[in-house]
Amino acid sequence: MSMRALFVFLFAAVAACGALEPSQVVVVYNGDSPLSPSTAKEYARLRGISQQQLVALQGVPKSGTINRSDFDRTMRLPLLYAARANNWHFPAHGPVGGVKNMYAMVLMPDLPLRISESDEVNRARQKRREAKEKNVEWTPEEAACVDSELMLLGAEYPLKSGLVNPFYDKDKDMTTARPPVMAVTRIDGPNAACISRMVHDPIAVERAGGLWGWVVVDEGGPYAPGEKMFQQAAGVAKSVDLPLFYETSKKMIATSYPLMGNTAVYFGWYTEFAGGPFGPDAAKDFYFAKGAVAGHLHSFSCPDVKDPKRWAPALLNRGASVTFGNVYEPFLTGCHNFGIFFDRLAKGYSVGEAMLMATPLISWQEVTFGDPLYRPFAGLRSGRGPANNPFVQWRELVRSCSGRMDAIEAGVKARLTGPDGAVFAEAYAWRCAEEKQFSKAAEYFRMAGNIYKTPRGKLRCTLMQITVLHLGSDRHQAETMMEDCLNANVRSPYLPAIEATAEVVIPKIMAERKKAQGK
Repeated sequence: MSMRALFVFLFAAVAACGALEPSQVVVVYNGDSPLSPSTAKEYARLRGISQQQLVALQGVPKSGTINRSDFDRTMRLPLLYAARANNWHFPAHGPVGGVKNMYAMVLMPDLPLRISESDEVNRARQKRREAKEKNVEWTPEEAACVDSELMLLGAEYPLKSGLVNPFYDKDKDMTTARPPVMAVTRIDGPNAACISRMVHDPIAVERAGGLWGWVVVDEGGPYAPGEKMFQQAAGVAKSVDLPLFYETSKKMIATSYPLMGNTAVYFGWYTEFAGGPFGPDAAKDFYFAKGAVAGHLHSFSCPDVKDPKRWAPALLNRGASVTFGNVYEPFLTGCHNFGIFFDRLAKGYSVGEAMLMATPLISWQEVTFGDPLYRPFAGLRSGRGPANNPFVQWRELVRSCSGRMDAIEAGVKARLTGPDGAVFAEAYAWRCAEEKQFSKAAEYFRMAGNIYKTPRGKLRCTLMQITVLHLGSDRHQAETMMEDCLNANVRSPYLPAIEATAEVVIPKIMAERKKAQGK
């Protein structure tokens, strides 16, 4: 049966309703690594996954790259044998296979991440290079992410520069729609502590009422088509009334920027190595909210999950439970669509379901890190959350006011003296800034800064107050405040972020300072 016929058959099949369940997830680990089986067993125990759904692989590399023949011999074929032995049916099997439908797979630590090009392809590429053809270095053919290949486990297909994912941009439960491809994620990270968090934090967050916190979208990138996904992500935050930190300039959020510690979602682009508040050179005190979802779009965001300079491991190091990466050049149209991913999570889908809907190509370069069963925003879907959570209360306030700014302001004022007054003031300040009410935004950033007790919170609100004054009609006050802030923080760990703001607000003074410092 051709792939086209296989897709038609599976989409036409009648399916039972329901979301992804633990009984439908295969857990794969490296039997030659102590960390991998222990992580697999702990994950299965916490998620209620049967030990019969765990598959040990032998003789595979503990990380890095595997060639195509070894991938087939040590990974693909053993998984197909396991399916036959357990009477499992994988989505790409078509009408044949077992009777127990398995819709997702999660790979445990210490498994290879990338499949290399064959010697034949490399020789052909070298000949084209010698003939001085264009784009030879940037056209993967057989090279792919292990996880992306396993999405088609059980099917025969051409190994040629990616295939269109038939479930891309869908909005349906996997077990209802029965996509002909499998959701594949992995739980792995730069160190054992990070891996443990990825197993435990999602479950703790679900039990506590879901993921609530700030959404940070850093939109400014080099290509207009890519901007749309970040605009969509910002739109999702607005539609569900989570407070939004929305950066739209062409510059990335500055190194060591004092971002909120209760940041639940971050999406940004486009630098090769991890930076802003997240990189190895940034201030060490920033961590995401427990269970956070974070992603930075770049072609080489994860060639190695152990490399702290790359985006995926850097975000995991900062406390994220879910992130993304590309193992080889994917091209923009082949990258995860963050806007779709966030939209589906906000609708209550699991990470496994959302990643499958947000992945445009398969047999390609994308990897998703995280628990496929994790539903971070089930509380948004149900409309319920912890009563004492300030982000739940903020959402209830905005919705009770039908979005009217004057009514929201009255509600914020009534909460300023409460334990979360700073959060309400800052959230309202950002909303004012979005509406271009810069004077009012400056007023509420000032209030929030006065209420926050941490240097991080106070400084962030000061920088934002300066920024909106600069954008509004009081540039003189912005310049005065900027000089005072710069002089008061010469030894601050956040100095790079302060200087980045100063270069916009007082460029001449900054140019003179740099000249005096010999920079």
